[in-house]
Amino acid sequence: MSLFRNLPIRQKLTLINMLTSTIVLLFVCGAFITYELIKFQQDTQHELSVLTEIIANNSTAALAFDDQYAAEEILSALKAKQHVLYANIYDRDNNLFASYVREDLGDTDILQTDNIMSRRHLFMKQPILLDNEVIGKVSLRYDFQEMYARLSRYAGIAGVVFVISLLVAFAVTSHLQRIISKPILHLSSIAREVSEMKDYSIRAVKESDDELGILIHGFNEMLTQIQQRDLVLQKNQEELEQRVQERTEALQQQILERKKAEEEKVMMQTQLLQAQKMEAIGVLAGGVAHDFNNLLTAIQGCTNLAIEEVGEEHVIFEDLKEIQMATKRATDLTHQLLLFSRKQPMRLAVLDLNKTIESLLNMLQRLLAESVEIHTQFDPDLWTIEGDRGTLEQTVMNLVVNARDAMPKGGDIIIRTENVVVDDFYCRTVPEARIGRFVRLCISDTGYGMDKETLKHVFEPFFTTKGMGKGTGLGLSVIYGIVMEHNGWINVYSELGKGSVFKIYFPALQVDEIIEMEERLSLKEFFGSGERILIVEDENNVREFTRRALVKYGYDVLIGANVEESKKVFKEEEGQFDLVFSDVVLPDGNGVDLIEDFLREKPDLNFILTSGYTEHESKWSIISERGYPFLQKPFSLIELLKKIKTTITYVEDDQTGKYNDTA
Repeated sequence: MSLFRNLPIRQKLTLINMLTSTIVLLFVCGAFITYELIKFQQDTQHELSVLTEIIANNSTAALAFDDQYAAEEILSALKAKQHVLYANIYDRDNNLFASYVREDLGDTDILQTDNIMSRRHLFMKQPILLDNEVIGKVSLRYDFQEMYARLSRYAGIAGVVFVISLLVAFAVTSHLQRIISKPILHLSSIAREVSEMKDYSIRAVKESDDELGILIHGFNEMLTQIQQRDLVLQKNQEELEQRVQERTEALQQQILERKKAEEEKVMMQTQLLQAQKMEAIGVLAGGVAHDFNNLLTAIQGCTNLAIEEVGEEHVIFEDLKEIQMATKRATDLTHQLLLFSRKQPMRLAVLDLNKTIESLLNMLQRLLAESVEIHTQFDPDLWTIEGDRGTLEQTVMNLVVNARDAMPKGGDIIIRTENVVVDDFYCRTVPEARIGRFVRLCISDTGYGMDKETLKHVFEPFFTTKGMGKGTGLGLSVIYGIVMEHNGWINVYSELGKGSVFKIYFPALQVDEIIEMEERLSLKEFFGSGERILIVEDENNVREFTRRALVKYGYDVLIGANVEESKKVFKEEEGQFDLVFSDVVLPDGNGVDLIEDFLREKPDLNFILTSGYTEHESKWSIISERGYPFLQKPFSLIELLKKIKTTITYVEDDQTGKYNDTA
């Protein structure tokens, strides 16, 4: 290193330029050869993978029918591939079934390794499948002789190019160093002369306005200042500059800290306002759904009664069925509102995920622009799952809307369902996974995708990549919570410019089909035998429907519109009721306290509680904890009759002390 420092500047420039050129040329040549080598290996491996798969597919019939001649004919086509050393077909017991060996090679043995690439050869193996069952395998060995021959040619070409480029670089460097070093040597001689003679009136000649010209100009200015500068003044100036710098750095640090604190404060206020807004929307949605449930109960119940009364031959029968279907859709809508407001627990049922998504497609299409298309790929033999229909619909809708927002110029959304069996290997790569049978829901888009940093925070509450006022940052966090509540897990795969894929896994049930119990039950099974029932309901429409339905189906019914009136009826009848059917939220109290008052007078009293939603006022925590029989509004005629019938014959659970609510 000391030798280099002592070299003249001309030699330094020449040496630096030549070393730089040599390194760059070596790197370029090495990168070129490496790239060609890797590309050749990848292309060869892909070609052999496709070739092996073709042989495996074509050999299925030969193996299935034990036709060795046909298998040999298939392998004989490899003669056109001069670098294929040999290929073997084995049956399911690893016995050699057919083989091909290049003419200059001897016999081959069973290949034990899977798709392994060595320095000289590439080994490939492909299973032969028949109806998803492995009936044999194909093994193949490829010689890399062509690659090394190509590598030798590239090395020779690169060597010639390297030598020629080095000679050109030396010629150019020699010329350039003379142009650059001349003014530097001139400045060096002036500096040496000033230093030796102490004559500060000497000035260097400025020949250009480039960096060297600026350097010479600065040198001349420095000489002028040296003549005028006082050493004491210079020292004081340096001290002052140091103090100013220290104070500036301190102020900058304070400003940065204050700015950071302000940003954190604004972010926290924004999140608080967002949470308060969501809570207000939830309260409004819950209130609307509660009142709407009461209306739906009356509409649905009266429609059921009318259908039973007129029969299928009546002219208005089809109209009544349409009202019944519309009421069912309205019930699903209020269920989603209650789930949104978090005032209703999940209602788990056996579901066919294909049918659940199909019922949403019309609504989803209305949410999308004409430039966005939905494609479905449903597994026709999809396993059933246990889930809450409303939250699953909410999950699909949120993911589809997010996919739409990621494709402002249009694109495709693919919804796919399939059965998967998760094994131990997959569980080791995905911490949330479990071994077993699962139904996988995949929703993918062709949008702009997400980078790695965004993927780290994608399920965090209030995290959003949308603009101000266009997203709450809660959609994916809610989806994550819903999937966890269903004992599943969710993965997301995304790259910038390549779209996103969300994969959700739900545990599969050990059943083959969904049984629609309501369609299989007959109302005749739920006729009463004159049992006395007290109905406690403040909503007149619901109360009247319930009374009419129970009277029609063989029950003796009395009614109460509130707590006080119901207690009066109960006292006048001396508690002689087989069952009390009570709303939870009443104008002058609540049904839970009313029932417990009745139970103190008549401990063996049967009862059912009902409500349009399960918020704090509805005492849902007490109902759930104590296992009280409960019927969710809105309810149909058959749901009401079935609940009444089964609750009258309830059995006390000796182990838990809770009611067996089997309806």
